[in-house]
Amino acid sequence: MRIAEDNPTAIAALEELIRDSKDETARWNAVSSLGKIAEDNPTAIAALVELIRDSKNESTRSQVVYNLGKIAEDNPTAIAALVELIRDCQSEDIRRQAASVLGKILTKSDKMTAVVTALKNDLSDEVYKVIWHCTQTMTYPAFYQAWHSDSFPLQN
Repeated sequence: MRIAEDNPTAIAALEELIRDSKDETARWNAVSSLGKIAEDNPTAIAALVELIRDSKNESTRSQVVYNLGKIAEDNPTAIAALVELIRDCQSEDIRRQAASVLGKILTKSDKMTAVVTALKNDLSDEVYKVIWHCTQTMTYPAFYQAWHSDSFPLQN
């Protein structure tokens, strides 16, 4: 049986399962299902971002990052959460995965400006790749301004 894409009842049930379940396997499966049916759905993205912040399970966090890459193109909430993971997460694997997904979901230069500003002081290999991706799309004046700015306008 397949769940229809954008089915509000199914999305709400999966969000509730993500928030309320203590079973990591159930959460993992709910995250995977949202990645299949909830493209650009702001409440689903918010539920996944909340799980990234609340879960201590690296596999769950990895699954959430992967699925944000499937449903959250240019979403400011997802972008801010991925930037936060890159800057603050202790797991190098999660940071690397977050940077990879961030590079995939960033398509608009206005969002790239905020990302460059937020990550410019952390030039790890994964951040360098994200910033390089941004330079390929942004105009030179926009990149220059982002590099010399101190604010991160995407923060929630």
